[in-house]
Amino acid sequence: MSLCARPIDPIDAQALAVGAEPLVALDAAEHVRVCAACKESVDDCSRLFREIEDLSPTGPPADLADRILRLRAFSARERRSLAIWRWPSLLSAGVFFSGVAVLSVPGLRASEQVTLSAAAVVPALAAVRALFESALDLVRSAPSGVEALAEAFGQNQLLGVACLLLLTPLTFGLRRVLARAPRR
Repeated sequence: MSLCARPIDPIDAQALAVGAEPLVALDAAEHVRVCAACKESVDDCSRLFREIEDLSPTGPPADLADRILRLRAFSARERRSLAIWRWPSLLSAGVFFSGVAVLSVPGLRASEQVTLSAAAVVPALAAVRALFESALDLVRSAPSGVEALAEAFGQNQLLGVACLLLLTPLTFGLRRVLARAPRR
């Protein structure tokens, strides 16, 4: 219990404890000089800040980077291995089934279940719609894009020849990638 008629705001006490300007009452510094109860509050904050600063973190373990970083990609055997993907798979399944459980709770009314189902479906529908619209925009803009390229290549034939020459290494690279792709 404070014996002060106008106790200092805790935010001002913290500000004064670290040497900053008070935020709530601009004359808090003068008030603390006169009021013993408020000075004690500022001293408590200072003591707490000193204790926090004295806490020294032990730092990360020496082998943390080795445990986190993976220097090579997963092999085909590792990608199929249940040992690596067990916990992420179980977490995904748990989230899915808990969502299904929430939707099937008997305490929910039918309208609430429909609302929750709609809330789950709306983002997926929005993504499908955005994908469809971007494909439609691509189809709509393709003729004008080809026309603009033809016009640019017609005006500057050197640019057209350079682009065709740049397609040659791309073709060889694509052939190599397709040759390495697994046959199904």
